[in-house]
Amino acid sequence: NSSSATVGRCGVKVLDVHTGKYVYQKTVVEEGKSTSWFTYENAPKKAYYHAIENCLKKIVIDPKTFGNA
Repeated sequence: NSSSATVGRCGVKVLDVHTGKYVYQKTVVEEGKSTSWFTYENAPKKAYYHAIENCLKKIVIDPKTFGNA
């Protein structure tokens, strides 16, 4: 088997089209790890996917917190 670890970075911006200003901005950096049983080529890809998945779990957008929602 083969294992891999990587870091993923997600940046999210929400733009208020009425004002032209960003009402939400956040960048999250998370680690992802994976072990591949069949081929070492899948481990880095799976680790990256896990890192991005971990990032997305930390991004919570509530439209009610934006003035015009």
